[in-house]
Amino acid sequence: MPASWIPFTLTSIEIRDTQSTPFIRAGNLKRQAFVTGVRMSTILPGGCDRLGFRVWIGQNGTLFVPPNYLGLNYEVRVYDQKLCCWLGRIEDIVAHHGEGGNYFDVTAYGLAVNLDDQAYTSTDVAGVQTSAGVTTALASAPQIDVLNITATGFTLSGAAAINLKMLTIAQVVNWFALFGDSSDNPQMWYVYPQPDGDSEFTYKARPTTTDVRCRLTDFEESTWGLVGRQYSNRAIVQYNNAGSNVTVNDTAGQAVGPGGRNFIRAALLFLPEISQSADGTQAAQVLLNAVLNLRMAATSLRCKSNAVFTDSNGQPLPPWRVRAGQLLEFTDIIPAEGQSGVFTYNNAALLAATQWDEDSQV
Repeated sequence: MPASWIPFTLTSIEIRDTQSTPFIRAGNLKRQAFVTGVRMSTILPGGCDRLGFRVWIGQNGTLFVPPNYLGLNYEVRVYDQKLCCWLGRIEDIVAHHGEGGNYFDVTAYGLAVNLDDQAYTSTDVAGVQTSAGVTTALASAPQIDVLNITATGFTLSGAAAINLKMLTIAQVVNWFALFGDSSDNPQMWYVYPQPDGDSEFTYKARPTTTDVRCRLTDFEESTWGLVGRQYSNRAIVQYNNAGSNVTVNDTAGQAVGPGGRNFIRAALLFLPEISQSADGTQAAQVLLNAVLNLRMAATSLRCKSNAVFTDSNGQPLPPWRVRAGQLLEFTDIIPAEGQSGVFTYNNAALLAATQWDEDSQV
């Protein structure tokens, strides 16, 4: 274990009501027994996904009246070493009375759920740059404090109306992401807390450099490898209310080996809202770029309680800060190409979802 390693701990859960009154510390997770069962997860797209914890009520407590710090849409922050590491809002409060004690099971969801609460009834996005469209959509999202949109978006054709109807903000963002950026890179997005607890929405290209490093020996169990069905070398977009198609190919990948795969597999996308071939071609190219590379896919990666993760600068990273949207590299696996310093399907993976269980420490 590195000499600089800090014995990280989750320290507290803090909650405030919908009027933004000062936070109430619901419990020190290590010193007070009445908050237990903390389990939090992240997901892509979205970021902070779900938080569950149990609040124990004394025998003299009124079970079916939740404590004043538990309420619908109350904001929840989880801290480690006085820094916020998970942020969301309370949705479910379930009471339990009987054998085993009296308690409330609380479920909170990350603030990305706010993007599903607001709808665009009709919006014309013709001539809009996709990154600017995302910024406009997020202006209507509650509880999003900071926007971090790094890419120059693709500018949609202005030759005809492009009407997005009855979509949530999240669906609008996902729709714009289909067109990538000006370099045809697929986009992803998530909402995570900044250290001070402010929420930050990030919209960016898939990472190409390491965010998290670990060793295969840091995992109790791992099931992963090449999933060939994720690969395609042709992309077809149907658009203009199903009246037009556009196809882009990776001819090298379709060719006979050793350089090619010697078969054709198409990925399909239906975009009825657009009518111009330039927009269809852009979406098809971004789709092809998303499915063209062989990827590592894991069904299970269960870390040990003493696993050591480091960030891109080699600094220790607590396991609950290993998040969806990060690029994870196994430093003790030789890449499939046999070259050091290369990312390939067997030694690096984009994290699509993570979960941390405080009780079991995995």
